[in-house]
Amino acid sequence: MTIVRPATASDVQGIARLLDRYYVGHLSEAQKARGFISVEFTVAELEDMVRAPGIVVAVEENGTVVAVAGSSPVPSLGGSGIFQKIDSLVDQLSYNGSVLSTYRLCLYGPVCVDEACAGQGLAAKLWQGFMEMMRGRYDIGLPFVSLSNPASLKAHRDKLGMTQVCEFEVESRRYALLAFDMHA
Repeated sequence: MTIVRPATASDVQGIARLLDRYYVGHLSEAQKARGFISVEFTVAELEDMVRAPGIVVAVEENGTVVAVAGSSPVPSLGGSGIFQKIDSLVDQLSYNGSVLSTYRLCLYGPVCVDEACAGQGLAAKLWQGFMEMMRGRYDIGLPFVSLSNPASLKAHRDKLGMTQVCEFEVESRRYALLAFDMHA
C-alpha cells in the first residue's frame, strides 16, 4: 500500500534518487518522451524544501519514495537560472487581473512519479496532498514545464486545469510558466 504524506528528513535521499533517475540529462530520447525533470536538485536544496514544508511524497510500505510533488517560494531567495528568470517574470505578468508579484507565490514542482507506479492515481493524490499542505500559505502556484515535455504540459493544463501565462527561455531551452489558484 502506498501512503501520500508530507515529506520528512528521512525521505530526502529517496527523493533525491527518484528525481535523479528522471532528470532530463540522464534519459534517452525514448525515456524523455514519457516525461522528465528539468532541474537537478542538491540534497541540501531538497532538505530545505522538506523543512519549509514544501514536499509531499508517496511512499511504499518499505519506505521507498515512489512519487514526489515539491514547492519553493517565489522570489527564490538566491536561486539561479530558471528561478531567477521566474523571479523577474512575476513583476511583468498578470493572472486573474493582478500582477503576479502582488500574490503570495510558490513554485509547484518538481513533480515526479516512478513509471513503475504509473496508472495508480498517484499524481492526483500528490496534487491533493500538496494543496492540503499549502492551502492558506500561498495564493498562486507557478509550475514551469519544458516545452519539449508535452506529456507534462498536457497533464498540467488538461488534467489539473492550470493556465499558461507565458513562455520563456533559459540557456537555449524553452519553458511554459503556468499558474493556478490555491484557494480553489
